[in-house]
Amino acid sequence: MDDQTFQRKLASYQQEEDFLKHLVTLSTGCILLMVTFLEKLFQQPKWKFLVIVSLVSFGVSIIGSLTIHLLSVIDIERPEGESLGIGMVLFGMLCSALSFGGFLTGLAALVVFGVKNIY
Repeated sequence: MDDQTFQRKLASYQQEEDFLKHLVTLSTGCILLMVTFLEKLFQQPKWKFLVIVSLVSFGVSIIGSLTIHLLSVIDIERPEGESLGIGMVLFGMLCSALSFGGFLTGLAALVVFGVKNIY
C-alpha cells in the first residue's frame, strides 16, 4: 500500500470514528432528554410505549456504534493484504445499520412522543 492510499484510509477511519462518537453522544443525550421529559414535563404521559421504543433504539444505536468502533480498530491493525472475511464484513454492515437505524428510530419515537404529549 503506497503512502497516499494509507493516508486516505487513515483519514477515512478518523471520519468514521468522529461520526460514531457523535452518534453515541447524541443517543446518550436523547436518553437524558427523555428522562427529563418524563420527570419534569409529563406527569401522565400518553403513548408510553414510545418511551420504551426510543430507549431500546438509542441503546441499540450505542451498542452498534461501539461495536463498529471495535471492528474498525481490528481492521486497521490487520496486516496488509490479509482479508477481513465476508462474515466480519456482513457483521460490520449489520452493526452499521443497527447503529444508524436505531438512532433514527429512537429520534422519531421521541419526537412523536413529545408531540403527542404536548397537544
